[in-house]
Amino acid sequence: MVYREVLALADTMPGPHVLISDGGGRLLLDETLVLIDLIESAYGVTVAIPADGRLARLGAKPDSMEGEEQDGSS
Repeated sequence: MVYREVLALADTMPGPHVLISDGGGRLLLDETLVLIDLIESAYGVTVAIPADGRLARLGAKPDSMEGEEQDGSS
């Protein structure tokens, strides 16, 4: 069985700039992400937090990236 990855070349989306801090305000990640995976309708990537090596899965939907700054709060 041969698996092939298909990438949609018609859509573009800017890579989000992500800042992650711990509870004490120490910066853990400051990076512009290249979203390389497409799962359902969201693009994403897995990143390693340099401070401790933990993995985090980060993603965005194309309609949520148009000039909006996301702060992660609810």
